[in-house]
Amino acid sequence: MDSNAAGAPTELVADGAIASDLATYTAARTAVTEFRVPAAPELVVGQGPRPTVSVGELVAAGALTVLESPPTLVTVAAGDAMFSAKDVRLDRGPSVHGDGTLPGAVTARPGDVVLVTGGGPSVVSVWQETALMGPGIAVLRVNPKVIDAGFLAGVVRAWCDAAGGRPIDLFAVAFPRMPIGEQRVAGAAVVRLLRIETQWRRTRSVVEQLVERGLAGISSGTWSAVPETDGPHG
Repeated sequence: MDSNAAGAPTELVADGAIASDLATYTAARTAVTEFRVPAAPELVVGQGPRPTVSVGELVAAGALTVLESPPTLVTVAAGDAMFSAKDVRLDRGPSVHGDGTLPGAVTARPGDVVLVTGGGPSVVSVWQETALMGPGIAVLRVNPKVIDAGFLAGVVRAWCDAAGGRPIDLFAVAFPRMPIGEQRVAGAAVVRLLRIETQWRRTRSVVEQLVERGLAGISSGTWSAVPETDGPHG
C-alpha cells in the first residue's frame, strides 16, 4: 500500500530512527530505574532571624566581588567555549563561543556562585569548573575566610524565590551575619538541597524522553512490549 494513501498506517516513528530511538529508550529506562533521590539534610528549629548585611555592603567591604560580562561579549564562530544564560538555565554545557580576551569578559572559577540575572526561574549554583560566562550571568566571588559560597548561594536563591520570578536587585540581598563556621554547616546543607534539585530535574527530562519514545514506539507497532511477570499492572 502507498504510504501516502488514506488507508495506510500512520508512521509515528521513522524507519531509520527505530534502532537509535530504542537505544535511547533503553538508556533512559535504565537511568530512571537506577535513580535514587539523594538524602536531604536534616533541619531543626534555629535561633530565629539574624542581623543582616546587604550584598552591596559586602562588596564595599571587599568580602565579595560581583562580576558580569559586558553585552559586547557576543558569540563568535570560533573562540573560547562560552556558557550562555540559557545554557545555565537548562543545566547544559556551553553551546556558543566567545572572545575571552575581550575587556571585561568574566571567567567563572570553581567555588564561584553563578546566578542568571533578569526574570524567570531562579537558577543559582556553586560553580564547579573554569569557564567563560556570557552576558546575563552574574558571578559572585567570595573571600572564603569571610563568606561560604554554598550559604551565599542559598541566601540568593531564597531571595530570588521570594521575588516570584521578578528581577531582583542583587546588591540589596540581605545576607545574615553568621560566623564562618556556622555558614559552612548551612552551606553544606544548601549544596545538598541544590544537588537534589539538579538531579531531579535531570531525571525529569529523562522521564519525558522515556514516555515520549515509549508511547510512540508502542503506538506505531515498531516496538513490542515484553509481558510483565508480576501481573498486568505491577
